[in-house]
Amino acid sequence: MDFEELYENIEDLDVIINFQEIIKVIEQPIPDAVWETYDVGDVLLSVQEKLKAKKHYDLIADFFTVIQKNNTEIMDDIGFYLIRDLVRYYAFKGDFDSVASTFEWMINDPLLDFDIYVLAFKSLALYQQNELIMKAIKKNYFEVEQSDKLIGYALSEFDRNLYYLETQNVYLSYGKPFNVNKLKKLLKPYGFILDEDPTYTYDTGFFDEFPDLDELKKLFAKSMDECMMLLRNFFMKRMLEKGMQFNVSGLLFSLIRNYWQEFTINKKNPKWKGFFNLKFSTFDRYLARISGSFMAENAAHMIAAVWGVVYVYEFLLDHGLITQEDFQNFMINYRRMKVEILVLYRNSLFEYNYVNTWPRPDCIAAEERNADKCIFEKSLSSDGDNIKNWLAIIQQDIETLEDYKAYFKAVVDEQYKKQRVALS
Repeated sequence: MDFEELYENIEDLDVIINFQEIIKVIEQPIPDAVWETYDVGDVLLSVQEKLKAKKHYDLIADFFTVIQKNNTEIMDDIGFYLIRDLVRYYAFKGDFDSVASTFEWMINDPLLDFDIYVLAFKSLALYQQNELIMKAIKKNYFEVEQSDKLIGYALSEFDRNLYYLETQNVYLSYGKPFNVNKLKKLLKPYGFILDEDPTYTYDTGFFDEFPDLDELKKLFAKSMDECMMLLRNFFMKRMLEKGMQFNVSGLLFSLIRNYWQEFTINKKNPKWKGFFNLKFSTFDRYLARISGSFMAENAAHMIAAVWGVVYVYEFLLDHGLITQEDFQNFMINYRRMKVEILVLYRNSLFEYNYVNTWPRPDCIAAEERNADKCIFEKSLSSDGDNIKNWLAIIQQDIETLEDYKAYFKAVVDEQYKKQRVALS
């Protein structure tokens, strides 16, 4: 097989059966005449997509290895797509040495396709690969900042993780009182201005006892922003003690805070009463919005919000900011949302497996947590296109969880209804 044959047959070609022949094609330098005649990248992306559809990530890894060794031009054309998929796959497998060596290609040339770079970066941050993402930030920050190729503000992921991880570093290294001047010094090269941050929220949130409810209500009435920052810092300290780093817990709290503010009864003058309420309909709309689009995909943060919201509400309950009844109502909505994501993303759950590396919430039984893990694992090998067959595959994982099983049945029945309407 030569490239012309590959081009002419790619639509009908079984890339699994013909994989070795494809490898032979790309092991050799591709002649200039081929580059001038064919869209080389498009053809090889078709190979990658076919391998991905069959979930042959082992072959994608081989494909990547051959390309990076023999055809740097192809690497420039489609390499980032391969790296994005492999970073997610290796992270799911827990092979973070391979994650680091693969992501190194992106660090060396972040502007080759910065949108794909950011997708990989988000995933690594949520897996708490902090050494690797700090390496990326320090090496790529100013190159990205000075680029005239990028539209809009491209540094938001760098900024968020840099701020939270340096805050954690100062908290752990210097003790009480919180050394805000050291934090300012660490962040100054990156243009951060913290002069307006209320310093006491660091000292109180990281080192003092949790304030009583009346104090919090008064603070909320005086400044909602200060109150939220204080609660966030208490939350981050709590989660760090459980094994979750500041950049993840800070993100989770911010995502949920944004929901509270967006759907509070009075946005201009929010009131304490009812502020922490969560309704399925409004949270569902909020998740749909933050999940992004084809042009700006953000499923990583959307799924993080779904699995992360329970940590925030446990925190609120434990400190008396919501009642037990409020929490039970929340749990009904939480499980329903979670099951909807498990059904909707059943083909690609393994790409978001970071949620199963986070500490188990106190209110989630080990059986439910293990069921989630198994469902995520099975998404790598099972064909979820047929929803009924997929439900049969995961049946044993949810069999003993009666309430959980009922949620799956309701969501799947709803999906069938939608399919019937679409087909009628």
